[in-house]
Amino acid sequence: MQPVLSPLLPLRAALLFFSCANSGGQHPACALRFRVLAFASLSLWPLCGLHASPEAREGLLDLSQASLSSMVRLNGAWEFHWRLFLPPGEPSLADRAFIPVPGAWTGHTIARMTLPAQGYATYRLRIRFPADIEKIAFRVPIMGTSYRLYFDRELIALNGTPAQTQEETVPDFRPLVTSAVAVPPSREALLTLHIANFHDRSGGPWFAPAVGTESAARSEREQILARDLLLFGAL
Repeated sequence: MQPVLSPLLPLRAALLFFSCANSGGQHPACALRFRVLAFASLSLWPLCGLHASPEAREGLLDLSQASLSSMVRLNGAWEFHWRLFLPPGEPSLADRAFIPVPGAWTGHTIARMTLPAQGYATYRLRIRFPADIEKIAFRVPIMGTSYRLYFDRELIALNGTPAQTQEETVPDFRPLVTSAVAVPPSREALLTLHIANFHDRSGGPWFAPAVGTESAARSEREQILARDLLLFGAL
């Protein structure tokens, strides 16, 4: 299964982006309009299709006893490295912190520093999978405001161009469903999320990614398409 991008949401986001750019980005409605777009897009995904799950603690989420027949949110405390793109698979650093997902990093205090909206960071989460699951896929919502997502060392999702400067960073706002990936024999894998934000008042994973079986991912794909048809009619 190839990654499924929402085909109509980028058009709406682009229209809002350029309308705000033409006003110099100073109009108070600009940031609000982006958040309304994000909230509306994601809230229309059927919430009944998302199972309650254990929450991550100190960068570890144990789903070994969970059902992945529907998408499961990856909520909880992710490992966090500010102003660093830690390569996927690299050992954790001694000064790592933990930060809640979903939620912006803006305003959090890490090592006595209150984090600003603009910047870049690495989020990491180790996941334990059920013994009977061979392949899984991820639903990745829009984030603030560009990212790369790795499953162990494999790049599985990309939105925009996350970088260390505003000049190099390109924002993008497209939810997607990844291709299916094989669960390692160890039944554990490491998610590495590189995020950069220089274009919004709030940086970080506004909404939590979710994981499920191939079948759950196919269902998610259909929900994305149906949702966008509805939202496009309301634009």
